[in-house]
Amino acid sequence: PQISPAFPVPLPTSVAAAQGVPGETAGPAAAVVRTPEPAVNVNVAPATGVASLLDSNGVVASPLVPTQTRGAPPPQLSSAAKPPPSRGERPVLGKLALTRNDPSLAPYEHLLKARWEKQQSRYETIVANEGSLRTFASAYKTFGLHPSDAKKPGYEKGDVTYTEYAPGAAKLSLMGDFNEWTPGEFHGTVDEFGKWTVLVPASAGLVNGSQVRVAITTATGKYFTRIPAWIRQVTPCLFEGAAGHHNGVYDDGGDDYVWRHDAISDDDEDDEKSKNYALKIYEAHIGMSSEQLRYGTYREFADSHLVRIAALGYNVLQLMAIGDHAYYASFGYQVTNFFAPAHRSGKPNDLKYLIDTAHGLGMKVFMDVVHAHASDNSDDGLNHFDGTDSHYFHDDPQKGWHSLWGTRMFNYGSYETLRFLLSNLKYWQTEFKFDGFRFDGVTAMLYNHRGIHWDFHGGVNEFYGEHADDDACAYLMLANKMLREDEETVIGLDGVEKTSKNKSVTTIAEEVSGQPGVCRPVWHGGLGFDLRLSMGPPDKWGQLAHEPDFNWSPSRIVEICTSRTAEPAVGYLESHDQSLVGDKTFAFRLMDGAMYACMGKFKPEGLPEHQDWQVHPQIERGVALHKIARLLTLTLAGEAWMGFMGNEFGHPDWVDFPREGNGESFAHARRQWSLRDVNGA
Repeated sequence: PQISPAFPVPLPTSVAAAQGVPGETAGPAAAVVRTPEPAVNVNVAPATGVASLLDSNGVVASPLVPTQTRGAPPPQLSSAAKPPPSRGERPVLGKLALTRNDPSLAPYEHLLKARWEKQQSRYETIVANEGSLRTFASAYKTFGLHPSDAKKPGYEKGDVTYTEYAPGAAKLSLMGDFNEWTPGEFHGTVDEFGKWTVLVPASAGLVNGSQVRVAITTATGKYFTRIPAWIRQVTPCLFEGAAGHHNGVYDDGGDDYVWRHDAISDDDEDDEKSKNYALKIYEAHIGMSSEQLRYGTYREFADSHLVRIAALGYNVLQLMAIGDHAYYASFGYQVTNFFAPAHRSGKPNDLKYLIDTAHGLGMKVFMDVVHAHASDNSDDGLNHFDGTDSHYFHDDPQKGWHSLWGTRMFNYGSYETLRFLLSNLKYWQTEFKFDGFRFDGVTAMLYNHRGIHWDFHGGVNEFYGEHADDDACAYLMLANKMLREDEETVIGLDGVEKTSKNKSVTTIAEEVSGQPGVCRPVWHGGLGFDLRLSMGPPDKWGQLAHEPDFNWSPSRIVEICTSRTAEPAVGYLESHDQSLVGDKTFAFRLMDGAMYACMGKFKPEGLPEHQDWQVHPQIERGVALHKIARLLTLTLAGEAWMGFMGNEFGHPDWVDFPREGNGESFAHARRQWSLRDVNGA
């Protein structure tokens, strides 16, 4: 019998009654899905392999035998059902390598070990239930909208199956332009754990490109519509009065992109770590990559800019704002639709074309992934998706909201949240061939206080214990584990079947607290990242830019670059953060207003022949110091280097996206590439 996840949390009685289901699973494609209580820990007893629930004090609350398909005898988890042992499955000699190698962490050994054991327990439970971590992370193949399997009883060719996790819904139906937006016509069935299944017959006319929404009614009678959580494409609403809102678009997978180049692989390298050194990363935002006053597109960027970027020596393209975001001015950091590429720049195949073209130029492509939080937008995003405060988030307002960002915080202790986020990573890695991920906002994930108003000057004790969100740490460990450790079979463009160990993937943490172990392997007790952003030097350089030249002593500027943690880092002089409105790029700090009128390299036309002309002294000084800072940061600040789009030639101005406050202007949300090419510069 097929084992179901060992986290049984039945629906609330009121919801179950409203749904009219006493607990029986309905529908031909329904399967049992489990969701954990936020405070539940799972322990698998070594001798029996039986999972138990632990209360907050670590005491066994009740033995938990995994359930299975209804009507079959209950299976017992034996040692054979556990995942095969791998290097570092247990701490060597009972002590983590992380604390053995760093004596300052010895007092926190018990906390770090408990964190590791939480990750390992969840890993073992997932593998026992699903077969492997990557199988668990393949839920994007079943959740959302998909063509039904016509070979299964009860289905016909052209049928569409919609699967959604919405435990707070009492009624759920799919509607769209195919049925003139009529709710309730195609309603779903639900199992006792909140997994809904909707069958839309071929006769309904739901075809590739149809616009859709899900209609939900709660147990209290509240009615609303949402975009399906696992939707792969969105488009703006065209309804009167719906400006700024969006609909989902059904993608049946029939319009498959034909890849021209294999993804870049490092699997044959002798030194597995070497793949992360000498990375030269070009950070780009496709939407603001056009010089014209409009949104840039994936294909335009691929055809017009990639060759130049590769010629500059960059070997990695890091893409911001890929997950779709209804609010463009969020810079892509308030994601509403996690499985849909940003629609303003093109369709999914257009993004694949960009990545494919980069691979053909020998460049890897990293995605700036936002799993620290989600937009508070309910109409287009996940917030209150099923009418509850929880769903994939914490229902406690202190945990479920980021008080500064105004965004929702994920509940990383939830089985279904793990399924959603891990599947999201595997989806982008597998379907779009992203070679790595830069995890945004890791500091907000690691701590219960979200890093708000903390300067992290109090020592190691600020990193662990009551301050730490160990559920988030366990998620990051599982994410890094899933992305690189499991083997899978792939077929290359030459048609040859190959076994890939996913060693080529690179993960980068945007982490400002300096917590030790972020870039140590999971089996050491670390979080498993390859690199962390060296976020101190850009701020220090920015301060120095306003000081007189005699403060630019060799010892001080070298100290700026070398004062960082011992873990591998990405050094940079400036990223998108230093370019946002309210701040200035490093070049702009050095040269300020002189950039607008005094950047000419050659003698202006019309100037008398006998009259001398010199480069403006502020420009001459600024360009020289800009080069010095870039060179030292490149060579000293990290094992890898990163620059933001346009800053390689000192792009003027700041970045300010179209919004109500600036009259929806694109004037500062573009790149003036022509400045780079004036007079053959």
